[in-house]
Amino acid sequence: MSGTSAGVNRKSESQPSPSAKQARLPALPVVLAVDDEPHQIDTLRMILKPGFRVVGAHSVDEGLEVFVRERPDSVILDVRMPGKDGLQGLKELREIDPLVSVILLTAYADLDLAREAMRLGASEFMTKPFDIFELHRSVRKSELATPSSCHVGSSRSARDVECASSVVEF
Repeated sequence: MSGTSAGVNRKSESQPSPSAKQARLPALPVVLAVDDEPHQIDTLRMILKPGFRVVGAHSVDEGLEVFVRERPDSVILDVRMPGKDGLQGLKELREIDPLVSVILLTAYADLDLAREAMRLGASEFMTKPFDIFELHRSVRKSELATPSSCHVGSSRSARDVECASSVVEF
């Protein structure tokens, strides 16, 4: 029996553990979804799940806390919410990180609202119900255009080097 257990030990030592395999995988881009309706966050999570890690918040204030902790690559922000609205959230996000991509979603198509959102620095303004392919394209585009490594205080060191080198090239 001692020979069998020794063989098992050698085999398990030669194969990397599941956690070691996971450590080598590149981190998925992070999207923060801020919406007072939990089902909207769940929908965004399902749409973006294959290529993104979606974290949710149910208010602007909670979203700002999650933003500081997670440093997402993109933010999807509902416009109309109780308390602070999405435009106020956009202003406060811009104070923390002027480069992060922010996509505003609203059920109310309003040209003046869209203009104000763009003036405040929204990357995109989309109406609900949204086209899932268009949303996915917008998030992918924003993730490529604004690497998280360029965000203030990012913890993704490998991408920090990439961002720093692209800044030096300009």
